[in-house]
Amino acid sequence: MDQIKGFKNLMRSRTMLFFVLAVAALALQLFLLNRYIVNKFNYNYNTTIFKFYSAAVALADAIILLTVYWLLPQRRKVWTWLLLALLLVYGLVQMLYFPTYHDIMPWSSFAYVQNVDSVLIHSALGEFKVMHLLLFVPMTALLVAWVLWRRRIANEHLPHRTRMWMVITCVFAYLAIHFGMLFANDGGLLVQKGPLNRRVKTYSQLIATHTRYYLKFGFVAYSTRAAIRTVMESRDMSADERQQVEAYLADLPKYSDNPFGQQGKNLIFIVVESLNAWVIDLEIDGRPVTPVLNALCADSSALVALHVKTQVKTGHSSDGHFMYNTGLLPLTTESVAMNYGSCDYPALAKALKGYHCFERICEGGTVWNQFETCRSYGFEKLYDFDDLRPIVEECDWMEDRALFRRGPDHVAKARKPYFMFMVTANMHSPYDKPRMVKTGWISDSKAYTPEVRNYLDVTSVFDEELGIFLDKLKQMGAYDNTIIVIASDHTERVDDDPKGRASISPEGDDCVFIALNTGHGGRINDIVGQIDVYPTVLDLMGANDYPWKGLGRSMLRHPEGAVAIGPDLVKGHSDPATVNRMKEAWRISELMITRHYFKKK
Repeated sequence: MDQIKGFKNLMRSRTMLFFVLAVAALALQLFLLNRYIVNKFNYNYNTTIFKFYSAAVALADAIILLTVYWLLPQRRKVWTWLLLALLLVYGLVQMLYFPTYHDIMPWSSFAYVQNVDSVLIHSALGEFKVMHLLLFVPMTALLVAWVLWRRRIANEHLPHRTRMWMVITCVFAYLAIHFGMLFANDGGLLVQKGPLNRRVKTYSQLIATHTRYYLKFGFVAYSTRAAIRTVMESRDMSADERQQVEAYLADLPKYSDNPFGQQGKNLIFIVVESLNAWVIDLEIDGRPVTPVLNALCADSSALVALHVKTQVKTGHSSDGHFMYNTGLLPLTTESVAMNYGSCDYPALAKALKGYHCFERICEGGTVWNQFETCRSYGFEKLYDFDDLRPIVEECDWMEDRALFRRGPDHVAKARKPYFMFMVTANMHSPYDKPRMVKTGWISDSKAYTPEVRNYLDVTSVFDEELGIFLDKLKQMGAYDNTIIVIASDHTERVDDDPKGRASISPEGDDCVFIALNTGHGGRINDIVGQIDVYPTVLDLMGANDYPWKGLGRSMLRHPEGAVAIGPDLVKGHSDPATVNRMKEAWRISELMITRHYFKKK
């Protein structure tokens, strides 16, 4: 009876009423920030279901943040306003930051007080709009309630036990809301339907920008993760760990000769989104899907490998970029680009001394933290979507087409010799409908499933644009003196039944590697890995005076015929010692990345 009476008293108290109003006000403030980011972000998250999802995230955050209200004694609850004021400032800062940087301001950037000057202040004030004042409306209304009730709240007596029960209730409510989101579907940010263990894994993994992570998990989860990452990233390599790494590296092949090198040639490295090797020589109704790629692979002067096993992990596309640039394996549980993107790495661009090195991508530079990784990989400049914007409309909004159409201009202006790293985007999943291409003869066919036909439609357009780009280089006289590498960033399982289509391997897990103008053509039929691309390109460019050869093996120096696609799984066949060394490379690479092995002394 006493417990029931105490509960009724709590429900009628101004303390409880103010808490409910505070949760509502803070949730509305966070929701307004979420909606502002979504409207600016414009990633098709303006659906009704995502609005409900966004409101649930904001509500969960408001509840758990205001747990501090119950931890404070009655006469100290005024300190809750410090938290509310800081969150209000945080929201305003993000609204002013986002239009310029197209991402939310990470916590680490708040420490860069030395960057605050008159130019920055003027820029921020220039972004201020009247609608930003909406952030202040919920807190202003709450402040009125506080002024009216503060004395009564201070005089109300709530047992310590009651307040602790409210703390537990808040924590439970936060966890319950997020657990419920495992079964939600917002059309893009959440998981696909499937077993609970897969949902939990997908729900907890890192996605491509700070903004996406924030929108998906909310302020508290985002901030907690940032704090954990700060602690983890501060750890340096211990003496024992360094000894393990040095012992492993000591057993790697040592060489500095350049028997395959084409020194002085330019390098164009084209990383193709989701290019599966099974598209090569595939025909539909007697017509080739990729005639340009087919011709390149059939050319005896081209170096071709179509059994390159994908080794990307949680970082997905960014992992492919990371391996090709650094010769290191990615992390198995998190994205290197997002968590360790600003670290110092050995890289192709750094090996090509005296080269003008620049990167060109189809997305914004914040996606997969590419503004940071561009510098870490040694590139002088990143050209992102803003570079394509002037012509993307005339290219039917196909970023890949714009990327290739702008390519010759960059080649003409580049200081020689140059290294241009290009990344395509239009072949990205899903394939439930054609992506930015006009349907044609492939879609009209009855071959395969609709998903496969949609994938092949956009692959065919990429192939056509690649051919136009190569022809343009020849017309400019820029082709013969340039080594051109074409490589998949990873494979993509287009459908769940690979038996319904042609495939080089039953699993459809083969990437494409093609190198043109190398002087060492031929077909590599052995199984290799993405990690083997980096030392192969060093060989082709005659850059073996660079001491870091990566953790793979050059395809030109007797491929192993096997590859570890994870710490515990090897595809292909090799001797036991080699297999164990391949598996061990994953642990060694993780140590080198997370313990800052390459950090400058």
